[in-house]
Amino acid sequence: MFKTTSFLNTLLVAGIFTLMACGGGGAALISQSEIDTARASGNLPALYDKATQLVTESRGSSKEEAISLRSKIVALLVQDKSQAVDQVLAKHEKAPETVTRTELNQLSESINPMQVWSATDYARIKSKIDAARQTLESLISKAKTDASDSDLSNVDQVLALKKAAQLAGDNQPEADVYQKRLEEVTAQLNYQGNEGLSKRLYTMAIQSAEGGLKLDPGNIQFESMLSQGQAGLFEKDFRFALESGKPESAYQAIQTVADKPIFLQLKKSMGKSMSLLANFFAGSAAKSYQAGDLLGAYNNFVKGRDIQTKTALTKPGFIQEKNYLDLLMKKASDANLGEGTQLSLMRVVREFDRNYPGLDTAFLKANDAVTKRAMTKLSIAEFKEVPSQNSVMASVGRRVGSKLEKILFDQLGKEVMIVTNAQGSTVNSYEGLALQIDGEVLQAAIEESTNQGTRTQKVQTGVHRVETEEYQKWAKRKRGDAPTQYIETPIEEDIQLTVEHIRKQAIAEVAFRVIEPATGSILLTDTVVKESEFSGESINEFQKGDFHQKYERADLPSDIKIMDALSSELASNLGEKLSSYLKSPENVFYQKSQEMKSQGNSVAAIELLANAIALGESKGQDVSAWVDEVKALALDVK
Repeated sequence: MFKTTSFLNTLLVAGIFTLMACGGGGAALISQSEIDTARASGNLPALYDKATQLVTESRGSSKEEAISLRSKIVALLVQDKSQAVDQVLAKHEKAPETVTRTELNQLSESINPMQVWSATDYARIKSKIDAARQTLESLISKAKTDASDSDLSNVDQVLALKKAAQLAGDNQPEADVYQKRLEEVTAQLNYQGNEGLSKRLYTMAIQSAEGGLKLDPGNIQFESMLSQGQAGLFEKDFRFALESGKPESAYQAIQTVADKPIFLQLKKSMGKSMSLLANFFAGSAAKSYQAGDLLGAYNNFVKGRDIQTKTALTKPGFIQEKNYLDLLMKKASDANLGEGTQLSLMRVVREFDRNYPGLDTAFLKANDAVTKRAMTKLSIAEFKEVPSQNSVMASVGRRVGSKLEKILFDQLGKEVMIVTNAQGSTVNSYEGLALQIDGEVLQAAIEESTNQGTRTQKVQTGVHRVETEEYQKWAKRKRGDAPTQYIETPIEEDIQLTVEHIRKQAIAEVAFRVIEPATGSILLTDTVVKESEFSGESINEFQKGDFHQKYERADLPSDIKIMDALSSELASNLGEKLSSYLKSPENVFYQKSQEMKSQGNSVAAIELLANAIALGESKGQDVSAWVDEVKALALDVK
């Protein structure tokens, strides 16, 4: 792509300016202001013609200067045209469908004058336009081919013609073909749709309206046709379903139009019939739970409530629900049921009546029990210390253990319970994992090395004083103000200070493992090592004359601070590893519940899924799908 640069512009204009300044030893052939004005207004071609006339009329050196001037104007013209072309072609290259044939034709015509200015540049730029036009013609040809595909509907064929017309642009034959075909198909759809409405063939009317809206979005006639067709089809299907004793089909008919604008009108005209359907489902629910089918009763109540919610004619709920909820609460109080099953049954009661007497207390108690049950129990055994006479080194394990406990509590407090003893068995139960972290400090040491050296420094050790002659003369008579008595000169000497270079190197290494005491399994093992280094220098006391260097201690942290910092780093690193290993236990419980479900063990599936839900809810996750699943399982358990 040809790119215009400000540097090249500057060179061209500078060259023209130089030529004008020395053009034949006289006045400028074409002034700088003429060039600037012509280029800014798009009249540079006229200036080219003027330069050509000067070439014809000039002789000798003036003719040569005029030729040079015209050549540089040509360069500016080529630059401007190339830039304009490149902008359009860049847009086409990025998205070919955004540039039309009309635009490319106009672009091609705009560079025709370049044949006179520079045939070479004209050929180069035109070849790029032709290549873009070839790509575009391929797209247009494909759209036309699609429009003639007999397997496509009339609507899709018109849409293909529309694409061809859009690619072609204004005043192109494709636009006329598209417009003519659009009018034909639109008239046909309008006729078919109206015929469908008159003959109660509502599906045909809806299809015609949808096709018309594809061709002309927002068309009022087709929107009205669509609404009438949807309303007619709903009334037809709904009434037929009721008359045929097919309430499920009537319910599905409501679902198909519930989110459509026409439903507002249908609620007014058929609201009573919809309410009757809702009551029918409530009655069916009562028969189901009286027969022991708690899940079937729930599904029927939900359908009835859904109709009530969509029609907004009454507050959701039925009188038949009272006995159903009583039955669920009675079953939920059965001590022989697992806590997860009890909790799941109470979730159904909460869904229907949040104010059911005694529900909140029982629900919170069961939920708390399931949450605690599901949490991973983790105990941190005292880390084995490294043998050392140094109390700081011999306490690294205690430091790491206490810091690790706090880190895990902060990071995993909603899914891991820190306990003092994790010996409880997890075999054949719904408890979360009971784990123990064992650790051992493999090494903990601080090595301190000292190197003595000297440092030479020029300092002032005193002051040399010489009494002035003026003062001596004044002292004999003591008349007037006393002049300066002494001339003082500092005494500077090179001294050597004794310096101690001190370096502290610290290292701490800890090995840990995660074990399951109930099975003796080692689940995770790793080693973490941390090092640090500090250096400084102390200066011994030194005095000579007026100079006094006090003893300066090296600014180094104490061994306790160094080891405490390393312990924090070790605990943080261990915390990250353990958090990564222990995170998202709810997903583990969910997978286990699915395994139990596939094996036909519904009781275990409920309890494990209840664990997953409790942990997910405690972390603010969306577990609504899991809740729906566990309710269905709990209601279906016999």
